Amino acid sequence: MTKKEVDDLVSGNVYRTRDALALVGVDLSADKATWETWKELIQNIVTRRNNIVHRNDEASDLSFGDVRQYIDCTDAYIDFIIATCDAALPRN
Repeated sequence: MTKKEVDDLVSGNVYRTRDALALVGVDLSADKATWETWKELIQNIVTRRNNIVHRNDEASDLSFGDVRQYIDCTDAYIDFIIATCDAALPRN
């Protein structure tokens, strides 16, 4: 794969992450309820971050508590991805 192809696959966008992992047999959306929860939460965080970085949106309305909650949520989302990848691994 080229650098651009990898860059096009790797993203904070939950749909692009789902599609990239599907290429190697990992279905993040297999559990519909869990997927819907993470999809909404993470997409909101990514959209907020993009608005701040790319559109000069004010971040002054974010408290440290908000940032901590975003970190905790993102950490749990990463754990969900890891668990889903682990479950997709073939077992001997």
